[in-house]
Amino acid sequence: MALVFPLLAAAQDDEKFSDRLFFGGSLGFQFGSYTYVDVSPMVGYHITDRLSGGLSATYIYYNVDDPGYYNYSSHVYGGSIFTRFMVTNDFFAHAELELLNMDIYDPFYIGRQTIPSLLLGGGYRMAMGSRASMSFLVLFDVIEDRYSPYINPVMELGVGIGF
Repeated sequence: MALVFPLLAAAQDDEKFSDRLFFGGSLGFQFGSYTYVDVSPMVGYHITDRLSGGLSATYIYYNVDDPGYYNYSSHVYGGSIFTRFMVTNDFFAHAELELLNMDIYDPFYIGRQTIPSLLLGGGYRMAMGSRASMSFLVLFDVIEDRYSPYINPVMELGVGIGF
């Protein structure tokens, strides 16, 4: 298999499971009349030297307190499954299927709903020492559900340990 698919060649057989795990995520926040707090941890596994996959959880708190307009507060939560393929040592392709449960306020529907997003794109990974990195991603929500929280393009900044 290594001769046919050298980019997908598995790592050495004597490597431990824990050595192939990586952890990371992102934090986002804004405070004031518009408060936004986003906590999104992730865990992944290096399937091969270039291909990895993993799971991510998301929690977002919104609070809008604008006396001249409206008051709104909401909790958004969900998760995703993702995969990354290292095209070079620094650049990677990324695909992520995400489900977020959120409050919907629409003339035809009011309540909570789970919204799907399929985020496709790529990113750049910058090493920060031997086992840590920072990543910048540019993604596009190709489903574009009418209630999606994303406006294309979606840009993310994250950190990882074990990359």
